Amino acid sequence: MFVKLSLILLISLVSSEETDDRQKRSLQPGAPNVNIGNKDQPWQFDPNVARDEHGNVVTDLKIKNHGENHDFHAGWNKVVRGPSRAKPTWNVGGTFRWRRSLQPGAPNVNIGNKDQPWQFDPNVGRDEHGNVVTDLKIKNHGENHDFHAGWNKVVRGPSRAKPTWNVGGTFRWRRSLQPGAPNVNIGNKDQPWQFDPNVGRDEHGNVVTDLKIKNHGENHDFHAGWNKVVRGPSRAKPTWNVGGTFRWRRSLQPGAPNVNIGNKDQPWQFDPNVARDEHGNVVTDLKIKNHGENHDFHAGWNKVVRGPSRAKPTWNVGGTFKWRRSLQPGAPNVNIGNKDQPWQFDPNVARDEHGNVVTDLKIKNHGENHDFHAGWNKVVRGPSRAKPTWNVGGTFRWRRSLQPGAPNVNIGNKDQPWQFDPNVARDEHGNVVTDLKIKNHGENHDFHAGWNKVVRGPSRAKPTWNVGGTFRW
Repeated sequence: MFVKLSLILLISLVSSEETDDRQKRSLQPGAPNVNIGNKDQPWQFDPNVARDEHGNVVTDLKIKNHGENHDFHAGWNKVVRGPSRAKPTWNVGGTFRWRRSLQPGAPNVNIGNKDQPWQFDPNVGRDEHGNVVTDLKIKNHGENHDFHAGWNKVVRGPSRAKPTWNVGGTFRWRRSLQPGAPNVNIGNKDQPWQFDPNVGRDEHGNVVTDLKIKNHGENHDFHAGWNKVVRGPSRAKPTWNVGGTFRWRRSLQPGAPNVNIGNKDQPWQFDPNVARDEHGNVVTDLKIKNHGENHDFHAGWNKVVRGPSRAKPTWNVGGTFKWRRSLQPGAPNVNIGNKDQPWQFDPNVARDEHGNVVTDLKIKNHGENHDFHAGWNKVVRGPSRAKPTWNVGGTFRWRRSLQPGAPNVNIGNKDQPWQFDPNVARDEHGNVVTDLKIKNHGENHDFHAGWNKVVRGPSRAKPTWNVGGTFRW
């Protein structure tokens, strides 16, 4: 039955691609304007059916509508066959946008003005445990500030409890917080400072206060944060973090004439950070990056310098090499600065928190009608040393038909709605996994299907699959 349903869905999607009588509004028979190819298609319907790794066949249906002053969404999901068969889950919700006031008689609520800083998002849904959950959110976006608040409650079901809530916002300004500063919140677009206070109650009854401050400069950024459970069963010492980013052009050596001179070309970046986590550990994290025309470089060092988890540091060193055609000696256009560099090689070596030294190699190629990727990963030293993992895959794009003799398969036309992604990989458990995906993007519909199977190894089992799509009108 489900295979037939999948075939019917596939045939309907593909056949609709060749139908010229497309119309815009209604799904009712005879509606004159459903799917007419108009770019303004506020309605979207997403059906999907899939078989998961536990043998469950799951049906998922979603519908959305986008309007000028409101949005609407609804969904329905059910395991129709398999060991996890149960009652369906569902959700219904939306968004309302308006300009100024909710008070009666306000003349400009939902008048279609593009400047609609207020947004209200109500939602109700039933989850997999039988709980009916109500969620309400409101937001406001202003020139120098933002505001947000939320309320969530399980109104029926086994997890019924007191609601959770949050209230917070963002304040942006230009220079100084000192009294008398003439240009705090003057509406200037250049507002590098940002302060985000927030307070909320979680599902465990904890009231949590969270404060964040950020500054964005031409050659540097700064950020700091403070978080504390001020009331409730998880009340404890606060957590905090302080860090930033420094950008420069060439050299860190003393006397270098162009370190932090405001030049937009700043390929070097250094990110220091120190933080205290919820377990009382003070963690130092240092990162450095360089972005070049034909290569990138990155390195990092992380260490718990104080606290119960104090241990040896972790680190990583890696990069990216980009080139145009060939790695063979004498190739005249390897790394010549040409913007068209479809080949990319990413080597990386790192030490993790368990003392393992891990080597990771990736290579990619991007072509007009195809992509290619491959990877190899191995723990070369440490307690988790084992056989490597690897993957090989790609993407093929074409315009119309896979049938022999089709004149326009892979002709380089930018309009290539069909895409096929084959992949094979070996994971850390010794399983060789084959994964196949196909997609089609049309004017009024999309289609996707996938098939995945462990073809060799301890987790060998029946394949998983999915078939679905999107209809717009």
